[in-house]
Amino acid sequence: MRWSDARESWQIEKRIHRRRTVNPDTYPREAVDSFIRFRDGYELIDELPPHGLPTIDRLIQNLRKFDPQRMMQELGIHTADQLADAYDRRDEERRELARKRRNAKFRDRAGDIYDAMAWDEGRTVAVPRSYRFSERN
Repeated sequence: MRWSDARESWQIEKRIHRRRTVNPDTYPREAVDSFIRFRDGYELIDELPPHGLPTIDRLIQNLRKFDPQRMMQELGIHTADQLADAYDRRDEERRELARKRRNAKFRDRAGDIYDAMAWDEGRTVAVPRSYRFSERN
């Protein structure tokens, strides 16, 4: 388990290979955790909020879910390359979901700002049909 200053969270990692020599200049500042993990030979298993650490029993139970051999059996995977591909797909799906959530927040906030400006300028603000008062009653 390692504390991430960049993400302000606990990161649970698992050793996957020996340490490697890598050039820190090839990693952007926001990827410092990935650099440290790769340099030390670990992979990210889970990330926990700073004040949300589970009890040791629950932590061990959750860590068992990330057992590569069990995962390979469940997914019908037979080689390490297939397992690496499955991990990559899972990570990509998580990144895509996070990106979609982040973009939705930005769109919502931008819409709120646009509506507030229109209201301040005396322009009409469009309200979606599903939110019109007369149709809700």
